[in-house]
Amino acid sequence: MHIPANFSVNHWEMIGGGLVADVLHENRRKILVFVGLTPQRLYELKELDVRFNTTTECSPVARFEPTDRGWRLARVCAAAL
Repeated sequence: MHIPANFSVNHWEMIGGGLVADVLHENRRKILVFVGLTPQRLYELKELDVRFNTTTECSPVARFEPTDRGWRLARVCAAAL
């Protein structure tokens, strides 16, 4: 079952026009790229839906494998935004 409120932020980085975030969601690591989301707002969120969804306030524009390689790729993506 999908539980959007079950998340914590491991770390984040603002790059270019995007926010790269490493989060633990439902006990699974996710690397996400957001546009128009500040780090402050990320920490204020009560729920985070990691699926691509245009009806929520904060939907990721990209998601990457939860590895060091995935983090590097997410940084490249954010820099291009």
